Amino acid sequence: MASWGYLVLVPDTRPLRFTDFQYHARIVLLAEQTLDLALEGVLGEPVDLDRLAVGGYSVGGPLAAFMAARRS
Repeated sequence: MASWGYLVLVPDTRPLRFTDFQYHARIVLLAEQTLDLALEGVLGEPVDLDRLAVGGYSVGGPLAAFMAARRS
């Protein structure tokens, strides 16, 4: 997906597990930092805010909604 121009966040939170609170806290922090860097243009291509969409799978689903709400 990244080769098509999508920003792809694949956090590595090892050794934390899904049931550990720190796992979720780290995922949210990583997503916030990555989104901020992308919007600042640090990650390469500029972000077109008129074409910005957020999606996720599993834990990424609620995280995508959180990120979208944060920027609205």
